[in-house]
Amino acid sequence: MLIAALGLALVLACGFAAAMPLAEFSSGTLHSQLGKNSITKVYVANPNSTFANITVWLGGNYPPALVKFSAEDGLYLTPDQRNLTVQLNPKEERDVILVIMSTGPRDTGYTITMSANTTADASLKDSATMKVFIDYSPNFPGLEPFTIAILLALSGLAYRRIKK
Repeated sequence: MLIAALGLALVLACGFAAAMPLAEFSSGTLHSQLGKNSITKVYVANPNSTFANITVWLGGNYPPALVKFSAEDGLYLTPDQRNLTVQLNPKEERDVILVIMSTGPRDTGYTITMSANTTADASLKDSATMKVFIDYSPNFPGLEPFTIAILLALSGLAYRRIKK
């Protein structure tokens, strides 16, 4: 009975380690406004029991010049900051910041894809997707306090004329 329980624990531990993603977005969807930049976290992990270099690269239909990894200590970035390599110890995890600059709205939104691999296991590859929606600002910038005062005054005058 004890041997069976230990065997089951070993199988579950190995299964969870294999199921652990190399790179994952903190959220599957991002809503942003036109003219505002956003940041989101990317979680990078080494599920192996040996030291490894984890390489992550970005793709998708979001304009390439407008999405990049933030330069941080311990990251090796390409000049365009769309590919990174991070060295992780066994079972170590790390957060990385992804900067998303605003672009024009699109009805179907944009997709940012992320692929990853590791030097510890050539067969272990991972990918993730995040949907990005850019919307117009929810406020109407044409109504300044002075404009609102004029509208109230005009509506008061119109009401007075109707009542006469």
